[in-house]
Amino acid sequence: MTTKTQKHRTIIPKEAEYSTVYDYLMALVSPRPIAWVSSVDKTGTHTNLAPFSFFNVFSLSPLLVGFAPLISGYTGEEKDTIKNIRQTFECVINIVSYEVVEQMNLTSSPFDYEVCEFEKAGLTKIPSDEVKVPGVAEAVARLECKVREILQFGNVGGSGSLVIAEIVKIHIAEKVFDGNEIDQYKVDTCGRLGKNYYCRTSKALFTLPRPAQKNAIGWEKLPDFIKNSDILTANDVSRLAMLQKFPTKKEIEDFKAKEGKSFIIQLGSPDKIFRRAKELIAQNQTELALKLLLTLEDL
Repeated sequence: MTTKTQKHRTIIPKEAEYSTVYDYLMALVSPRPIAWVSSVDKTGTHTNLAPFSFFNVFSLSPLLVGFAPLISGYTGEEKDTIKNIRQTFECVINIVSYEVVEQMNLTSSPFDYEVCEFEKAGLTKIPSDEVKVPGVAEAVARLECKVREILQFGNVGGSGSLVIAEIVKIHIAEKVFDGNEIDQYKVDTCGRLGKNYYCRTSKALFTLPRPAQKNAIGWEKLPDFIKNSDILTANDVSRLAMLQKFPTKKEIEDFKAKEGKSFIIQLGSPDKIFRRAKELIAQNQTELALKLLLTLEDL
């Protein structure tokens, strides 16, 4: 198992180079969902489309999302998106799937305010129902939003404006549904990491069972020989610790007398038993894995 005492590099943000802190933070706070925000000025003349990875959902009642356009570190200018939103207090957040990721990337270019990113990226405007801002027809989903508040955190390059918006209507492509559930493989959303790295959900999915609400075993109840294993990772041990009850002595003895004995004969060495338990954990047979490991307790 990975040791708890790791060497760390310590950075004091105010004393470090801005670019260094930015690069490190982008690599660590990742993957980040992408808000592909369309906006328009109050005259309806200048439509803008730009991606922002400082984005997430912050409340369900009311249904609020937030994203943060930063002041450009190159020009010291605000993004065109925030200029439009300050005029209309409306926007549409388009969800980025892999099939449009290159078009999304193209809209991140620093075009002049008068330039329409929809046209530059070969995208189709689709009218919204509740706001005057068009959405991206090719997007897998669109969130029509009314902006509630804009919080400004500075006026220099890198300073952010946190846009807090209420979702008033949601449009989701039929093709991503499996019955009434969204199929995560079909929606295939993309996330932003550091440098030029991105990820896509359909290629990186895994599931985690929810832990018991109150009565999970916890690490402290597990024997030291399990917690200190060189074969099991901290993630493996945590899966064991999520079980709702520790096997009783009778359950362990019954297992030893039946299945446990055949496991031991078949696997032979303690290391092989640990590796088999690791496989069982990966197969969500966590209770069986713990019982198997406990057959080693008296060896």
